[in-house]
Amino acid sequence: MVNVKVTGSQLRWQQTVALGDGKAGGWGWVELPPDANTRDNVSYFAFGAETHLAAVIVADDPALGRLLSRAAAPAPSQLNQSSVVIKPSAVPGYDWQPVALLVAAARDDSGWMQEDGVRRFLDGGGVAVIFPSADGVTNTARVTSWRKDEGPLADAQGGVELAVNELAVTQRVVLPAGETVTVLASFADGQPFVTREPVGRGWVYRCATLPQPAWSDLAEGTVLVPMLQRMLREGGRRLGTAVNGVCGEDAGAAAGELWTQLNRNGGTTAGASSVAPVVAGVYQVGGRLVALNRPAAEDVREAVDETTVRGLFGSVPVRFFEEQAEASGNLSSEIWRVFVVAVLLFLIGEALLTLPGREGTR
Repeated sequence: MVNVKVTGSQLRWQQTVALGDGKAGGWGWVELPPDANTRDNVSYFAFGAETHLAAVIVADDPALGRLLSRAAAPAPSQLNQSSVVIKPSAVPGYDWQPVALLVAAARDDSGWMQEDGVRRFLDGGGVAVIFPSADGVTNTARVTSWRKDEGPLADAQGGVELAVNELAVTQRVVLPAGETVTVLASFADGQPFVTREPVGRGWVYRCATLPQPAWSDLAEGTVLVPMLQRMLREGGRRLGTAVNGVCGEDAGAAAGELWTQLNRNGGTTAGASSVAPVVAGVYQVGGRLVALNRPAAEDVREAVDETTVRGLFGSVPVRFFEEQAEASGNLSSEIWRVFVVAVLLFLIGEALLTLPGREGTR
């Protein structure tokens, strides 16, 4: 147990916990002192044994394939990662079970992206990133906006930004849009640079340019390497024995699997459910640990405009704080004006009463 004292309204705190040899998983929690709302005082987490993360690069160009392979697994032995480059013709029948990330930089003339194995890979929680495979539009551009709080381009620990705005892009493609597509980064003209789309339990990312000199300087690696590393870790979650999810979501559990809640004493809570719990905590589901927490959106305080509030109350009289403050401010100014005049009159009267009288002249 570690006690942390919060001295301000916000605190960024990092704690290193020794996990031993990494052969076993576990779980824990972070807890704040009790207050009026006890439901947001505890956050649970679970971790599994160290997992090997494998990436598969599908590329027509051998040089591009080697570059993407190095970016996906820059230090295989030190980081417990690996990557392999294959041709599109090798996709049918490929074993995607141990794969965390699919990097696509090849034409889909044969429809290999729709191959059953790839679809099952994505449906099961895998992650794919698609780079352009056709000629782009020559148009020098800079990336001016991107999500810094989450996703593959988020700030590093300590608030250090990735050098996304320093990328020089000379050729790009227009990425497809849709209701389920989220734009994670955009160029100055508003066109997307990186997008994300859910497919089953997995994600498909798309990038508007290639890490090749004719396209951009993305090959320098300051953005490409951390971007692919984060996608690799995200795709590796489906391979681990621990899952961190949100209350009410299945977190990858199969239909009918029992959820048994674990207590802080190392035991289990009586009873089990076959549906995803809506109460935060750590659960045993099959051979996995699943930590569930309240959705982050519940902690976001949204502002409601005055018109909406008055509409909700209908004919009921409503007075806003701003109105009361304005009214009290006017009242205060009027009272002070009266006091100022009264003090001036008092001083004048005092002066008249205390002035010495004139002596008569002879």
